[in-house]
Amino acid sequence: MNNLKKLRKEAGISQAALASVLKVSQGAVAHYEKGIRKLNVDSAKKIIEALNANGVRCTFEDVFPSKTSKKA
Repeated sequence: MNNLKKLRKEAGISQAALASVLKVSQGAVAHYEKGIRKLNVDSAKKIIEALNANGVRCTFEDVFPSKTSKKA
């Protein structure tokens, strides 16, 4: 599971706006958020850049935590 939806909402970015940055459809962003569709590295970087540009300070691991990482 990823934190994309939560962080996108914190940044105040709509799925459509993020889709425009990524040059994909809004439906693709919805699928990224649900984990239905996999991201390539370039798209993941663009997502992180868009979130950071909108005030959410996050890293790759914040948005896409590894399956082995556990929260305390």
